[in-house]
Amino acid sequence: MKRFLILFLGIFLTACAQEIPQPETDTCRDVMIAVFGADTSSFPDQRNRADVIKVIRYCSDTDTVRILSVQRDTMAEIPGYGFSKINRAHDLGGAVLQLETVRNNLDLDIHSYISFSFASLKELITQTGGLELPLTEEECRQLGIPYDPDQKLYLLDGDEVLAYVRLRSIDDDWHRIRRQDMVIRQLADRYRFASVSQIISLLNSLDSVETRISPEAVLCLRQILACPRIETASYPFSGTQHIRNLVIDGIDNIYEPSDLMSEVCEAHRWLLDEQGCAFRQPFLELKNRMYTQYPIE
Repeated sequence: MKRFLILFLGIFLTACAQEIPQPETDTCRDVMIAVFGADTSSFPDQRNRADVIKVIRYCSDTDTVRILSVQRDTMAEIPGYGFSKINRAHDLGGAVLQLETVRNNLDLDIHSYISFSFASLKELITQTGGLELPLTEEECRQLGIPYDPDQKLYLLDGDEVLAYVRLRSIDDDWHRIRRQDMVIRQLADRYRFASVSQIISLLNSLDSVETRISPEAVLCLRQILACPRIETASYPFSGTQHIRNLVIDGIDNIYEPSDLMSEVCEAHRWLLDEQGCAFRQPFLELKNRMYTQYPIE
């Protein structure tokens, strides 16, 4: 997923750069940022659920970027609302509640976030003149585009790209995440040689972008953009093999991990380079509430 962060960090980190305080030092240290993307195409006047949930960490000692994608249907305890899909937190309380939900359920010490709408993505693609993407025959059928087995790339406009990243009925949400990442890679390629100021100038007009970024994250922007090593993973790590599918308050397909501690421990090992797993007490209490209320049978 090379250059994945150029779009997110070059665009959305700096969308409100005039409000971000200057760092006190000039040394880039390790930094974590949550990235949320909400599908506002159906209800543009509402917050909507977060179809994109990612935790990004820059490792200064190895000059590596790690991106953990959180499956949107994963069960989570949303503060003040109980257990539901993790992406519902954005609909209930915006990026602030979504960040708190991710922080609590994955036991992560993370405070910076970027939240954007799919409408912003569509607007950006329109400004760039569309994207060339590889499509399968089934994807073409879903998008209403004639399929040509000899054609490697298809030029899609903003509406078509938005429909592409929302596709899920033909497979599952893990494939949907990969399609979203494909779009991000293509967008990133368009701007990989652009300066931060050029990216800001191009994208400052985009609506529906909310940020809360630490000065340290801004300081690391240049290193992140030029980072030669980008690693990716998906949470839960066990995928659909070790989960329980629940219906809660009329919402179905809520995936309860069969071993939350094991999943979060794996996330910490991969994302944070932790050898052991020392959990904080609030997370342990959350885990106990989950399995007391929804025991694994």
